[in-house]
Amino acid sequence: MTIDHLSHTQVSMFQRCPRQYFYRYILDIKSPPGAALIRGTSVDRATAHNLTQKMDTGIDLPTEEVLEVAAASFDEAIDRAGGEAEVDWRDDDPGSLKDSSIGLTALHMRVHAPLIQPTGVQVELHREVQDGIDFVGFLDFETSPTDVGDVKTGGRGMGQDSADTDMQPSAYAYLKGHAIDFGFYRLIDTGKTKKAEIVQTDRTPAQIDWYEGAVKEVANAVLSGNFPPNPTSTLCSKKFCGYWDRCGLGKK
Repeated sequence: MTIDHLSHTQVSMFQRCPRQYFYRYILDIKSPPGAALIRGTSVDRATAHNLTQKMDTGIDLPTEEVLEVAAASFDEAIDRAGGEAEVDWRDDDPGSLKDSSIGLTALHMRVHAPLIQPTGVQVELHREVQDGIDFVGFLDFETSPTDVGDVKTGGRGMGQDSADTDMQPSAYAYLKGHAIDFGFYRLIDTGKTKKAEIVQTDRTPAQIDWYEGAVKEVANAVLSGNFPPNPTSTLCSKKFCGYWDRCGLGKK
């Protein structure tokens, strides 16, 4: 079995459930995108649009212009999915979720954007895992070689323990090859209120070494062709796994 690259998303999925990884990345079977992904993509593209030009200008764009990008990106994400019928909306309403995307983007422009002077946006990085296998990642933005940030949307706040154990900053530090300070620039919509937060963490050389070992173990496991299901995963359910019926765990 041959793979030519890995990403943090792939590593996380394999650790969560090797069978899910098999369906998605070996058989290339894509499950319907969720509502959270559509909203996250919309906000991500809008905020990147502003920060990209800010590298040169040092000035944020007018908020209304960035909100227009968020709205257009929301519609484009649905189109790429094949239309509204191809998105797993669950209990969300497309119109309300689009309003949420626009509202969270406005919150970013008011709270987060003035604090960020990027030196790089959507920075593509590569690191060789082993012969023929590349690890690929994209930094949301960086403000210096050792200061990295990521804009995230969600439905609840992030505690410090979660930030300190989240593997995404470790992936970025591994790609950069040195210790980093990392900021989660989070935009939260609880359904009742919207708020912004910044949760800071860091990654040390020891944590980079650990992550590198984990990536190599996943690469070797994938190459071995062994993809057992993980029914103990908290996401192993019909609600949270798009491969539930295919896997057969729910069949009686």
